[in-house]
Amino acid sequence: MSKGKKRGYTHIQTFKIEILEMIESGKTQREIAEHFGFKSIYVVKELLKRERKRTERPYRISKKVRQITWLYLKKN
Repeated sequence: MSKGKKRGYTHIQTFKIEILEMIESGKTQREIAEHFGFKSIYVVKELLKRERKRTERPYRISKKVRQITWLYLKKN
């Protein structure tokens, strides 16, 4: 990306694999943001936060299902 113009809106998911590889190789979030020409490091930061959340908790259980499960377990 050229140094003069920063990116506006971008589908960050298209760069996800490359960003994760850059993090693994030791690049900082600031270096990655500058490499792709993002206006802020928060673009990279939020992507990494979403990826961590996805890997820590790959599925979400609704509140209603948790309540029903808790009531069922409480009865037994």
